[in-house]
Amino acid sequence: MERFLIFGMPRSGTTSLAFLLGTLGKVAHEPFNERSGALRRNLHFRQLLGQWSCLPEQLSSDKSAHQGANWNRMARLVETEEACARYLDRLFTHFRGIKHTWPALSDEGNHRIIDWCMAHGVSVIFQYRKNIALAVLSAQLARQTGIWQLTGRESAKKREQWGHARFEPVNVEPFKRQFQKWSEQQTSYLKRLAGARCFKLAYEQLYEAWNWQRQRTLNRLCKHLSIAPGALQPGDVKRIMFNPNSKQTHRKTLRRIPNYPELKHFL
Repeated sequence: MERFLIFGMPRSGTTSLAFLLGTLGKVAHEPFNERSGALRRNLHFRQLLGQWSCLPEQLSSDKSAHQGANWNRMARLVETEEACARYLDRLFTHFRGIKHTWPALSDEGNHRIIDWCMAHGVSVIFQYRKNIALAVLSAQLARQTGIWQLTGRESAKKREQWGHARFEPVNVEPFKRQFQKWSEQQTSYLKRLAGARCFKLAYEQLYEAWNWQRQRTLNRLCKHLSIAPGALQPGDVKRIMFNPNSKQTHRKTLRRIPNYPELKHFL
């Protein structure tokens, strides 16, 4: 299997794909995001970062006063091309792949990551969502509830909590601003990846397609990454990628949003 970067829009299925490819080799989850649970849970990851004092709690937070409450200290590791190259080189020494969603860093930082991967023969899997509005809405509901995945650890408990959650009305103006921003970013990143050895993967090609279409897409991805036929176990594919209880934006769920009629024409 070739080295790869899963680079994508939030709520586009990047986590599930990373888990699936992680059955074949180690994958670093969100190594540029200090809020990532992987930084706390993955002991190997923490040991790697700790060797050169790159754990979030070890990085200076002085810049936060100038960047606002959402400043991500891990962004310091891609502030320059040299720093970015050093970090990525170390990551790809220990991991087969990286999963990274673009809001964790600035566009400039993301461009450095993409450029380094293209220059070093790392395959870029650009994961996006054709229905960007639904991705934005999914992210807002996840923030409201604190539930980002319905699979994995304590999945039954999370699904029960999700089923009984009382959603708040979605503020339309921030929703529209986020939609516009992600739309522009998606166009910009696709333009930067033009001509690169990149696999473009839409959420709808996997999670809203017929079974034969899903399998065809996965076969194409395996070929792109030089994964041997049959290496992905059917049980893992079904459990991780196509669990019928894992989808968080069913229409019946959306109808529980108090102002859903107001949002309906966006979706």
